[in-house]
Amino acid sequence: MKIGDLVRVKGDWAQKNPWMRGTLIDDSPETLGIIVSVRHGLGHNLWKIEWLDGRSSEVLGSKLEAA
Repeated sequence: MKIGDLVRVKGDWAQKNPWMRGTLIDDSPETLGIIVSVRHGLGHNLWKIEWLDGRSSEVLGSKLEAA
């Protein structure tokens, strides 16, 4: 992933069971966002996301997927 990519957050179920993505029990929110910056840390990266509903947040890279 890089700055400018369209992403969504993976739900807890979809993170542990990626083969179930897109099924009825997929708990991933449908809100999309765009990556605006990244902070590199020790062992992890925090991606700043501007969500289409107007919010912004920082999310661990392991919890994101490209849309």
